[in-house]
Amino acid sequence: HNTLADDTQSQNTALYYDGTSAGDELFIGNTIFANHVNGIRNNNFTGMAHARHLLFYNVTNEQAAGSTAFPGAPSDTTTWITGNPLFVDAANGDYHILPGSAAQDAGNGEAGYTYSPDVDGDTRPQGAEYDIGADELVYALYLPLIVK
Repeated sequence: HNTLADDTQSQNTALYYDGTSAGDELFIGNTIFANHVNGIRNNNFTGMAHARHLLFYNVTNEQAAGSTAFPGAPSDTTTWITGNPLFVDAANGDYHILPGSAAQDAGNGEAGYTYSPDVDGDTRPQGAEYDIGADELVYALYLPLIVK
C-alpha cells in the first residue's frame, strides 16, 4: 500500500526497478500512481514481478517507453485501473483520500499485497475491500447533539 504522487524529478518516473537475479521477487500492489509522466519503469529485472491492484491518475505512461515487459505470470494488468484518487489537498501534501475516490474499496487483500495499519494507524479494511494507497478511508459517525 503506497501512494506515489507528484514527482518533480527529471525522470518523472514514480517507480524504477532494476536487477538481473532470476530468483528475486518484486511485489507492487494496492498502490496509487498520481501525476507522473511514467508510472513504472522496469530496467531488465528478470525475477518474478507481481503487480496488481494499481490505480493510475494523470500518468502519461503506465509503463515507461523502453521498459522491459513485466516478467512472470503473476502481473495482472486487468487489475490496474485509472481514476481520480480524490486527495484531500495534494497541493499541500495531504494525500488522504475522500469518499468517492477511485481508490476506495478497489484494492485486494490477497497475500503479499496487504499492509495494516495504514499510514495513520487505521486498520484495514474499513469497507468491503482494502483501499488502494497509503490511506484507508475511515468514515466518522457523528451523532446529533440534542439538548433538552
